[in-house]
Amino acid sequence: MSTQHHMPDQAFLAGSLFCPECSQKMSIIMAAPASPGRETRTYGCAYGHRDSITLDLPGRAPRAILLAA
Repeated sequence: MSTQHHMPDQAFLAGSLFCPECSQKMSIIMAAPASPGRETRTYGCAYGHRDSITLDLPGRAPRAILLAA
């Protein structure tokens, strides 16, 4: 089950994230850009359970792409 089902919208940024399967504290394993202004983070606990979530990055609005004519 996704972390999004357990945590209110981006509330985990202020506190700790805990594994829904074993209740152990989870840490970021990997963070990768998903699209402009967004990031996909993969979390893991001590027992190897993993979960991913895509979120908006604070203060990073998507940029408009300007094409020269």
